[in-house]
Amino acid sequence: MMIQTNKFNLKKAAIFALGAMGFLIYSVGLFYSESHLISFQEKIQSDDEVILDRLISRALSVVKANDDIRNQLRTSKKDIAIEHYNNIANDYNSINQEIMTFPFLNDHPDLKKSFIEVNNEASVSLATTYELLTSKGAYREGASQSSSFISRYEALKRHPSITQLSFKSFNQSTIQFLMGIIGFSVLALITIFTLIRSQRKLNDLLVQKESELKTFLSVIDNMSEGVIVSDRFGFFTYYNQSALEI
Repeated sequence: MMIQTNKFNLKKAAIFALGAMGFLIYSVGLFYSESHLISFQEKIQSDDEVILDRLISRALSVVKANDDIRNQLRTSKKDIAIEHYNNIANDYNSINQEIMTFPFLNDHPDLKKSFIEVNNEASVSLATTYELLTSKGAYREGASQSSSFISRYEALKRHPSITQLSFKSFNQSTIQFLMGIIGFSVLALITIFTLIRSQRKLNDLLVQKESELKTFLSVIDNMSEGVIVSDRFGFFTYYNQSALEI
């Protein structure tokens, strides 16, 4: 029974080994044929991440345009500057509305909070620009604030909610190559484990058979040396040590 079990384990190990080789051959072939597509550094953006990137880019454009209006206010006509300002203000309001209803941000409240905080600070800058445009007094050039906002908006793009990796972060060729390597590794480990287990069972079987053989040989030796004497009634009257061991 143990021998049959051991043979079955060896068959399983052979099947697992063939499967592992299949995964390895597949991965190697894929690597040579599509090596230019396989990359673990290039992250594919999801649809939500693309939309979020556009929102951040729009917010950046509003901040930069707001700065441009301030810088050009001395040379541009106020009515043209006000029209330009109204356009970016409308875009800013649209961005805020999209932030509040964007499902991806609702699922990541920390990111949403950070986005709203930056936008609220940007709104203060927009309000200051509006005061400059509508003021009847002499124009006073304010300090540029776009650099600080740009760095904060760029930081949003590196938020863990966006940069975290998953299988969806890689292209199909990379995922297939990775699955092939994982399949090979798993089956290789199972093959090694099965072989080790089979070898242990075989060793146990050999030890058992060796013990049985020693016992059998001991009995044979004792039978050849054993002496038993009985009386006419069948009772043992004498026996030596070999007979006792039998």
